[in-house]
Amino acid sequence: MVLKQSFANYTSPIIAVDREGFVVAKNYIAEISFEVIHVGALASKYTDIDFTKETLSKGQFCGKEYTYFTLFDSIDDTEVTLLFLSLATFGEDLLPFNVLELYREKVNALDATDEADKNHERKYIRSVHNNLVKANYFQAFSKIFDAKLEKRKIKIENERVVLSKICYAIKTAVESYLENIDITVDIDYDTTPLIASICETDISCIILNSLSFCVINSLDSVKISLIDKNDYAELSFCFNSNISFDRWLDSTDNSVLNSSLSLLIAFELAEVYGFKYSLTRSGDKKTSNNALVYKIPIERINFASFASKDTITNTVEKFLLSIFYDVKY
Repeated sequence: MVLKQSFANYTSPIIAVDREGFVVAKNYIAEISFEVIHVGALASKYTDIDFTKETLSKGQFCGKEYTYFTLFDSIDDTEVTLLFLSLATFGEDLLPFNVLELYREKVNALDATDEADKNHERKYIRSVHNNLVKANYFQAFSKIFDAKLEKRKIKIENERVVLSKICYAIKTAVESYLENIDITVDIDYDTTPLIASICETDISCIILNSLSFCVINSLDSVKISLIDKNDYAELSFCFNSNISFDRWLDSTDNSVLNSSLSLLIAFELAEVYGFKYSLTRSGDKKTSNNALVYKIPIERINFASFASKDTITNTVEKFLLSIFYDVKY
């Protein structure tokens, strides 16, 4: 039993289940992504999804949660339910909003008949699969931090920092140790202190790992800005680069790969403290303008209890030397 050609090389896994609950067909990306599922197997062994209904929902499949939708169809005059799964990374869904309408359009599309076209489609599908696998390695890597970070957050939940002091300490350290790199730090002092609920070490780690990522991938200069946005503090890193998103994940250059790991560490820490973050790029294919932005929740008070001893400068210098020069303490 074979799926319609328009779905054989579809970019989402498609699995056909007959009215008795047995798998009767699957498309190419389903074959390489879910090798454990064989045609003839009972679908209920792998999922509790109800194949007697047409549904758009979230559910368990092979031990993981996916967004999915099911649709009734027929293959070789056999009534089946088609299961479409959203394969994505970092918990994000890839299914389009109008999935039902899209399906109807695809069913009516002309099937590819040229063998070269089919092979080209399969090559593309395998590249999609391989990139998803690589990206999910990063997801697995990030889970190493989860338990330790949650314990750390509970332990230091009463700690506070003034963001301008952190940025000024980093500005001073950059001028002392990275004088050959064009880095500018623009701090908005014309406001009440921007106080964040985070410890010195973790905010320093976020900023310096982010800076490392920007420096490694920048063509010329990096500009760091701290701006008061009323509801939050915006910490941004702007730089020009000729490296695209896919190269950060699929590179043979160790420095580029290490920069991606640095950014991942920064993102994981930011996630724990509820910082929103984004990395955007614009421009042509050769050169792009990149903006790495953190939106940091802040408190608005005129004073805060901080240690009288200056510990920020030492913390920043230690992390900077460790991240940029691999100096161990």
